[in-house]
Amino acid sequence: MSKKKIILVINCPDKAGIISSVSTFLFKNKFNILESSQYKDSKNNQFFMRVCFTNLDNTKIISLNNLKKDFLNISKKYNMEFSFFDMSKKQKVLNLLNKGEPVFWKTLRSRFDLVSPRAMIDQLRSEGHMIYINQNTGTNNNNTSYRVGTPTKAIVAAGIQKLYGTKYAYSN
Repeated sequence: MSKKKIILVINCPDKAGIISSVSTFLFKNKFNILESSQYKDSKNNQFFMRVCFTNLDNTKIISLNNLKKDFLNISKKYNMEFSFFDMSKKQKVLNLLNKGEPVFWKTLRSRFDLVSPRAMIDQLRSEGHMIYINQNTGTNNNNTSYRVGTPTKAIVAAGIQKLYGTKYAYSN
């Protein structure tokens, strides 16, 4: 079983000790750094860092919210802007879909080694992501694509009609 990968992205004014503080934080919280890269923009005195890490304790469940809370002391010390990203398969699929282009069933199956791409899409939809399913019927029946989008007024109206049997979800 592969371990869950997390990415930490940092941006702050450059100051001595940033790399040491970040790596010490990860070490003390039983994480292992898989990759790290950093860059200083000398013109603007800005420091940028990206760290990919995983947990050493297989029994520990990683909570991004807890990581954010625990990291706040370091971020305040260096006046950092930071984000943690979950790099699980589900998150990678969502990241690909959020690019705005249609993503084909075959792409999801091959790139992410998914047995059932539709099951992953259904799971994301059940979590509230607006993912459209386009089933193209042509010479190739396996041409289903998915994309993230915003529902049109007509789609919202149809949903309200189906759920409430009325034109509006509320009454005056």
